[in-house]
Amino acid sequence: MTGLTESLSRFVAEFRALPGEAARIVKTGFIDTVATMVAGRDEPVVRIVRQFVAARKSAAREARVVLGAGMAASADAALINATAGHALDYDDVALGGHPSTVLVPAVLAEGEYLGARGADALRAYLVGYEVWAELFSR
Repeated sequence: MTGLTESLSRFVAEFRALPGEAARIVKTGFIDTVATMVAGRDEPVVRIVRQFVAARKSAAREARVVLGAGMAASADAALINATAGHALDYDDVALGGHPSTVLVPAVLAEGEYLGARGADALRAYLVGYEVWAELFSR
């Protein structure tokens, strides 16, 4: 019997095809999350997280912060962007949480850093969502 970690690792490593209907749904997740990021970008909590990141004085400029000109380390950009996406509570709810607001900022930031293509970002979202769903069901 295969363990959960091994099973999920194999799924992630071997995932290739993005079914057409899944691609449409994933695109909606991206669009909705980007819209909530833009809407929440000036909220007080986002300013606090930006200050926290700035205080660490990282020189890394790997990914955009809330789709603007500002850059940060990809992990920091993902943190700020996820905070903006969730600040107004318009983000999606599924699987006991807010999957798109967790996945999209991380995928966008790391994808920008790695120079990933759009199709790669869509696949990364779907794989992340599927892993989340599997963990949630356990």
